[in-house]
Amino acid sequence: MTLTWHPPDDDGDSRITGYIVERKEIRADRWIRANKVPVTMTRYRSTGLVEGLEYEHRITAINARGAGKPSRPSKSVVARDPIALLWSSLPAPPGKPQNPRVTDTTRTSVSLAWSPPEDEGGSKVTGYLIEMQKVDQYEWTKCNTTPTKIREYTLTHLPQGAEYRFRVLACNAGGPGEPAEVPGTPEIREGLMVRQGGVIRLTIPIKGKPIPVCKWTKEGHDISKRAMIATSDTHTELVIKDAEREDSGTYDLALENKCGKKAVYIKVRVIGIPNPPEGPLEYDDIQARSVRVSWRPPTDDGGADILGYIVERREVPKTAWYTVDSRVKGTSLVATEYEFRVFAENQTGLSRPRRTAMAVKTKLTCKQKIHCICCNTAVMSCIINHSATLNVLYKLFADYPKAQSNCSNVRGTSINVD
Repeated sequence: MTLTWHPPDDDGDSRITGYIVERKEIRADRWIRANKVPVTMTRYRSTGLVEGLEYEHRITAINARGAGKPSRPSKSVVARDPIALLWSSLPAPPGKPQNPRVTDTTRTSVSLAWSPPEDEGGSKVTGYLIEMQKVDQYEWTKCNTTPTKIREYTLTHLPQGAEYRFRVLACNAGGPGEPAEVPGTPEIREGLMVRQGGVIRLTIPIKGKPIPVCKWTKEGHDISKRAMIATSDTHTELVIKDAEREDSGTYDLALENKCGKKAVYIKVRVIGIPNPPEGPLEYDDIQARSVRVSWRPPTDDGGADILGYIVERREVPKTAWYTVDSRVKGTSLVATEYEFRVFAENQTGLSRPRRTAMAVKTKLTCKQKIHCICCNTAVMSCIINHSATLNVLYKLFADYPKAQSNCSNVRGTSINVD
């Protein structure tokens, strides 16, 4: 028998990834799981039932946090042979297509293939539907409205760098069956990424009779003289050693023989370390224990996204630098020292540092009771940040004639810091 249901009203702030189907015979107490692998659609064909017995089913939704509470049991239904149904009823839909897989990907396309389902249902399979889902979304989108009769399909014009899930459904006169999801989440890649100083190596297999003539260009212009090109009967290869940022771009391979032409495009991105953060470093919100340091993003990110910033501080006149925070996401940081420097970081590494032009002094404003006064000056220790101590000389001015004794508490004393 075939079950259908609706998604839960509350997904628990996490995308529903599948459903567990359980069933039990009406007189039994124990629920038995019907599906080994969670189903991803709100439809399931419960098989292996004993004809004449009455069954109940229940559904449990799953997300990244785990399984939720099971639904209320369905109404009990007696399992019957479909031959006993009226002639006007629709045939059962087919089972899952077998071995769905990705056969090829390019910058903007994905090619899929699969095998026929083991169970055709109540009639012959007439075609297949393909659906896609972005990894951060819940809805599945149909890729073809008319079922394709061949067991392969290529999706084109996909956004570069996006990740998708795909699934295939077999169709017959009874409608589409349960989907078979393609394993993994193929990423539509932009092309080749190489670190600055590395090697760009583009190897393309070629076929054709007669053997095609190969010509490499870069964005419509001749290839750099630093490029080495080797072509055989089966493949052509372009190699550039000591890659530079200027080697980034789209490389074009044109193939031609007397039977026709074909072109291949490969996008290459050379990444390096970013420029230093833009200065000058600025201070504001200067307090007794903290100062806010601000900067601007680097003018050149090195060809890769900035992951964050490394902030270091130094106590004057010491020479050692210490990390304030392992990685700062924004372009400002509350810290508690005198001199700072900031590094930008991408996946290649750290930039050169941007240092402060001059040291900054925190403001010291203290209001406290002094319990024992031996003279009119003293040394006050202010704890800064984790373990740094700054000693400041200050004078005490009493607002009464004089203290009664060396060990009495002084009250109403104001402290001025010089």
